[in-house]
Amino acid sequence: MLGLKERKGPGLSLLNTSQGVKVAANNDGEGDSKLLSQSLYNRQLYQESTFNPKAVSGAGAMGMAQIMPANVEVLKKVYGEGFDPFNPSDAKKGQKYLMESIAEAPWVKGTEQMKLAKTLAAYNMGRTGLVDALNKMKADGVDIYGDVESILPHLPSETRNYVKDILKMEGSGFNEKHFTDNLYKLDDE
Repeated sequence: MLGLKERKGPGLSLLNTSQGVKVAANNDGEGDSKLLSQSLYNRQLYQESTFNPKAVSGAGAMGMAQIMPANVEVLKKVYGEGFDPFNPSDAKKGQKYLMESIAEAPWVKGTEQMKLAKTLAAYNMGRTGLVDALNKMKADGVDIYGDVESILPHLPSETRNYVKDILKMEGSGFNEKHFTDNLYKLDDE
C-alpha cells in the first residue's frame, strides 16, 4: 500500500514547481504552468459539457466545467458566496482552481503525460476515488509512474474514456479556436 493521502482544504499557495506546475493561488489568470494549459482547459470544458454553461449531469455536476456540489461549496469559500458554477467566468475559475489543486497533490507523480492523466482522472472520478485506485494498482504491481497506458485499464470506463478523449484532442485537428471564440463570448453575456 502506498499510503497515498489527499490533502484537505481550499487554500493554495504556490504549487509545487518540482512537478512542473507553478500557478498563483488566486487563479486570476496569472501564473504559468507546464503541465496545465489554457488549451487543456478548453479541451476539458469541451469534453465535460461541449461548453454548455447550463449543463447538469445525472450525478449533480453543474455548469460547463461540471463542478460537483461539494466542490462548489469549496469554491464559494475561495471566491465568495456569489460563486456560480453556471456562470461561465466562475466555472472557468473553478475548473482552473480544482485542476491546479489536484496537480499539486503528492500522488500526482510520474512522466508529464502520467501527471496530466492523473490530474484529469481525479477531476473526473474524484480525488479519493483515484487515490484508492492508485493504491490498488500499486499493490497489484502496476507501474503508476511511467506510461499512461499502464493505468488506464484499471480506471472506471467513464474515467478511462474521459482521459483518453481529452489527451487525443491535442494535435488531432480539434478546432479549438472555433469553440473558444464562442466560449469567450459567453463571458460577455
